[in-house]
Amino acid sequence: MTPAEAACAYANRFNRRLVNDAGLVGIFARTKEQPTLSVDRRAASFELCVINDVLTNGYNGKRVAEVRVLPPTNVQRTPDLVLTFDDKSKARIEIRTFTSAPRGHSDPHAPLAQATRARSDPLTQFAIESAIMKKAASTSTRFSQLDVPIADVPIGGRIAIGATHQQFSTVAADAAVANLAPRLGSYVHGISLFFTDSITKKRRTLVYNREGTTFVR
Repeated sequence: MTPAEAACAYANRFNRRLVNDAGLVGIFARTKEQPTLSVDRRAASFELCVINDVLTNGYNGKRVAEVRVLPPTNVQRTPDLVLTFDDKSKARIEIRTFTSAPRGHSDPHAPLAQATRARSDPLTQFAIESAIMKKAASTSTRFSQLDVPIADVPIGGRIAIGATHQQFSTVAADAAVANLAPRLGSYVHGISLFFTDSITKKRRTLVYNREGTTFVR
């Protein structure tokens, strides 16, 4: 199956709510045409996870009517996803994937998986904070993907952080978000974390939504 065919099949699952264009095809190209680029492949896999999550579970209490994947461009920074709701309002999602896979080309099969598990120490509160801030930081010369001007797409949205093999605790996640809250611009409407809890060993998804200057889940 080609990336275009895979993208079409995946989009069909969501009854036209997922736009099937070059952006979505690009995700499947990274999973199918770059089998030895482990970092890119795992990042693409997590992007599909986030798409499935918002189309299935909604966004901050709203049903998502449409998801569009924005392909990377050299012209300006762009968020990974643009969501459109039933009332035609929009929001952005910017995605960051933690992976201990080696950069560059590597064996995509069992030896890589075993090596990755062996290297995966639990992520610290500091590491979680750093990942969020890298996506949230914005200056007059380098906007965040959440507040960079884009025609017909208002500023503001959610940062989604995912960890594949690396684990961290819910306690560390809560502490990281609480510590960062006063420093995050108003364009950060929420933070979602997808991970394996280092204590319970179960997969978890935590969603923190802005309430004033704090975030609650």
